[in-house]
Amino acid sequence: MFLVDIWNMIEAFRENGLNSLESTAEVNHQRLESLLATVFLHLNKRLPTAAQINADQSTNQMFNWLVSAYDGYEFSQNNLFHIAYVCKIW
Repeated sequence: MFLVDIWNMIEAFRENGLNSLESTAEVNHQRLESLLATVFLHLNKRLPTAAQINADQSTNQMFNWLVSAYDGYEFSQNNLFHIAYVCKIW
């Protein structure tokens, strides 16, 4: 995860149209998974071929981790502010 920097996150949020939403907006699981897929696909574009990661596996693992972190609260959607915060400390 140390390979993902703030610029990758900003680019992924913009590409998925999340930068224009209010911070209190709810983001469904499909959109969250799309955001994570964008992050890892863009990361692979920046890495040399020998250092590339499995983007699908990384997306699934991160998505499952985020969903399990929220599972105790039984959310079907996640607050955009919470997602942005987790991505910043990630």
